[in-house]
Amino acid sequence: MNRMKREMEAARQETERFRKRLERLRQNRAMSQEKVKFKTQGKRVAKKLALERKETVVEFLCRDENSRLLPGKKYTVTKNKNKQQRRVLVKPLAELHISYNSEMERQRMLSYRQFVRYCPFYVTRPKASDRNTCACMDHENVKLLSEKLQQKGLLKTSSVSELLSAIVCNPDNMACMYRICAKCCYNEVEVSQPQTEETVVWSQWVRKPVTEEQRTFMNFVKETQNGTSSEMLELFNRKLDGLAKHHFNWLHQAKECRALKDSLKDDEIVVHVDFAENFGCKLNREVQAFHFGGNRRQATVHSCVAYSSDGVQSFATISTDF
Repeated sequence: MNRMKREMEAARQETERFRKRLERLRQNRAMSQEKVKFKTQGKRVAKKLALERKETVVEFLCRDENSRLLPGKKYTVTKNKNKQQRRVLVKPLAELHISYNSEMERQRMLSYRQFVRYCPFYVTRPKASDRNTCACMDHENVKLLSEKLQQKGLLKTSSVSELLSAIVCNPDNMACMYRICAKCCYNEVEVSQPQTEETVVWSQWVRKPVTEEQRTFMNFVKETQNGTSSEMLELFNRKLDGLAKHHFNWLHQAKECRALKDSLKDDEIVVHVDFAENFGCKLNREVQAFHFGGNRRQATVHSCVAYSSDGVQSFATISTDF
């Protein structure tokens, strides 16, 4: 009887050990499945976040205030059979990277290296042949002065956006940029004081009256000016102060126009109309007097882009220029 009890107890203990071992195996298998599932979900989340970041960078760099679209039919780039119209950056990538991180939430912030990696292949730095013939006169004059001041070692940067941010409380605040804010309306850019009052030469776009054959008209020329470093600093601060309002209006209009295009209803449309420069009409065979004289006819191209909820449609009309 005692022997049978001992055998039954041993069998019961063996069964209990087997049950516990089987339970541990089930738990380990479940934990392994959970780890695989967690890793898979983590990879999916990371991949989705990387894709969202890339789309955000592409959308940011393709804004009209960050890059300009080249209008020529030949200005295209093809990569992996994907043909796109070229866009040229209007600011350095380092400056655009700072602007991107300043307006994005934390999870979409990027390092400079990753920001450059996400830059689309059709958004490129300007080449020598990419002439900008529609530059803003106010921005160009301030840019010419800031570059000269940086060259002389009086400024640390020539970026117009950074210089404007240095003299206002908030570059997104209308009162600050209109220079009516009580805290920052008298602020100026902090510069290193010039050691000597040597003569400095700089360039500026100016509007000058020109008289020809008893007829006076206004002409725009890039004029060379000279003066002391203090005079150039005074001119720079005055022009930068006047540029703040114009810069704010430009960015605000671009932002509102972009928001309007993204929120169009089915019965709404946005039409952007502009004109191109006049084109001279040429013949295959021309007499010399016609080619070098003032007899060549010209044509004006009016371009139009219509934005709707269904997509984008482009138009162009040609009219005779008299």
